Amino acid sequence: MEPLKELLIGYCDQRQLAISDRPIGETGLTPRIAWIARLWGISVGLRRRHLWRFGQTHFPEVFGTYVGATDQSWLTEVLRIMDRPRSNVRGQKLENLTVQLCHERFQSDPSVTLEDKREERKRYNALVAAYEAAKLRDFRNLQMFHLDLATALASPDKTGNVLSLTGLLVNWVDHVYRTAFGDEPRSVTHGCQQGKKAAREFRQMLVARLRELVGKPRPNKKRFKSPGWNALCACIVNSYNSESSC
Repeated sequence: MEPLKELLIGYCDQRQLAISDRPIGETGLTPRIAWIARLWGISVGLRRRHLWRFGQTHFPEVFGTYVGATDQSWLTEVLRIMDRPRSNVRGQKLENLTVQLCHERFQSDPSVTLEDKREERKRYNALVAAYEAAKLRDFRNLQMFHLDLATALASPDKTGNVLSLTGLLVNWVDHVYRTAFGDEPRSVTHGCQQGKKAAREFRQMLVARLRELVGKPRPNKKRFKSPGWNALCACIVNSYNSESSC
């Protein structure tokens, strides 16, 4: 099962396992899908009606740029990992870090049970069906990594329905990871919630900035006046002025 595990984990610095927010590595398939889930959560959070209206009304340039960058990053990462498993490079066939390659290794692994293989194949087929239905393969080839002029000038649409794609991707890798490591890939399964939290934090930043612009101070809250909070603030300030720490 090592070929399958290395594809899921990628590079992992053992010294960073205890403190890294992504302890499973930066180059494996699992952290990439976790990042896709987080980006999707951000995109969904930004499109909540109250946040969308607030951002477009008060900060249209910043908000529009943030939304566009998030969507573009999500689409780019999805297209990369959903690419073909191998490429011809100077006459040699080199493997790509893709979902299909992971699917092939999972199905060919003798240590995986037939029941797990059937479940993985079912989830993989559902994912591929959604990917094909959204016409993302054609979009990748003609309007993303290669900009076909005739298609760009004639096509009014970007992609098909992609609403279910992230959920199917998370569902698939969750089963593969649990089979390989016997544990839940929390960075993936909780990625969407983390993305929505990031969208809320972005809204808080915009609200704070708007208060500065209109001169309205932030309302005082009792918890900010507690001795513990003041002591913590003083400790943070002093830490910049000396080598001592809390």
